[in-house]
Amino acid sequence: PPAAWPQLAVDLEVTGLHVSRDTCRLITLQKLSFEAEVIEKVIIVNFYLDKLLVSYDHENVYSWLLTHLHQPEDSQEMRGEEGISDWDWLQGVELRGKAELLNVTVMLRLSHATVDAVSGFNHLKVVCTCDPSSFNPEGHQYSAELLMETAWCRLNSSQDTPPGKCHVWGTPLYLGVTLVKVRRPPTGPTRLQGMLDIVRIEWSPPLAAFLAHTAVCVKEYQGLRGVQQSSRSSSAVKLHIDTTINITNTNAFFIADKKVCIVMRLDKTSIDSRQAKVSVSLEGAKVMSLSPTKAQYTCLRSEEIKAACGHVKVARAEWHRQDNMWLVELTQEVDSVWSPNLHLKLLTLFKEMKALRNTLTSPEKEASEKNTVPEAPPRKLQVKIKA
Repeated sequence: PPAAWPQLAVDLEVTGLHVSRDTCRLITLQKLSFEAEVIEKVIIVNFYLDKLLVSYDHENVYSWLLTHLHQPEDSQEMRGEEGISDWDWLQGVELRGKAELLNVTVMLRLSHATVDAVSGFNHLKVVCTCDPSSFNPEGHQYSAELLMETAWCRLNSSQDTPPGKCHVWGTPLYLGVTLVKVRRPPTGPTRLQGMLDIVRIEWSPPLAAFLAHTAVCVKEYQGLRGVQQSSRSSSAVKLHIDTTINITNTNAFFIADKKVCIVMRLDKTSIDSRQAKVSVSLEGAKVMSLSPTKAQYTCLRSEEIKAACGHVKVARAEWHRQDNMWLVELTQEVDSVWSPNLHLKLLTLFKEMKALRNTLTSPEKEASEKNTVPEAPPRKLQVKIKA
């Protein structure tokens, strides 16, 4: 590294950017700014973006790449062998970064046979720092924080943000507030803390068709790059991260092919993963069945749901890694109602999910994974029920 670092500053600002193809607008950007400073041995980077709209049409983009950018495999292999990164110049350099993105929307059209998907978020902020005392390619002391507000994915052409307290049918994912903190201390494993509030997920046949077509598009790009999974050499690296995640106000919707929906409500979920064991606790879990006839569903707390086919007030589970043993404890209220109608609904959902899994997983890949996974000790299960 240089003995004396020069003081540098770089500023870049872009406003009113529009990229179009024929009559289709591909990229619309209102404002982008990038600032970088070098002060002694401190590198400060700030990135800001506001109102970005990106439209992706797979058939048009893939055909354009296939025509203009496709290269023979020989040239790709030669290019992959070039360039050896050298991290020596970053020794003793402190890195500070901040990125803030507002109102980002991405529209995906994979084919005319499947529905379009619209994803986006209202606010995303990332702040990270790196300690220069232990910077090297193998590992270094660092900390990062991510805050995301109102992120969603919808299976239609609507770009409107879904409401916070109501679930709009055709919204596979909605996240109200997401906060993630990652820190690597001088000693010990990396620690990750996460908090999510208002989580909604939805399974439906249109989502299954969209995911299946996404897998086809990914395989097309792999063929464009000449990537062969069998020729890749991968080395397994064991990396453990102490993880603590708290999730509140979770609703899961499972829609069968006959417009029947199974709703699962979780008031609070806590996940704690350590080197020796994984602990999971649930509070306010209820399962109910309904028909999605209205445009949206108002999410309720578990005590507000009256007609439920399953209810667990508090549940705790632990998985001991070394013994491969599960300990499940059910306390306070446990209610369940079983019927042939509910059985048929769950069976239909299981068959649809299994069909999607078979579509996404090739037989060759599944067989190779079974051969490479080491044999685990016999699984043990212990259940305790306390009234």
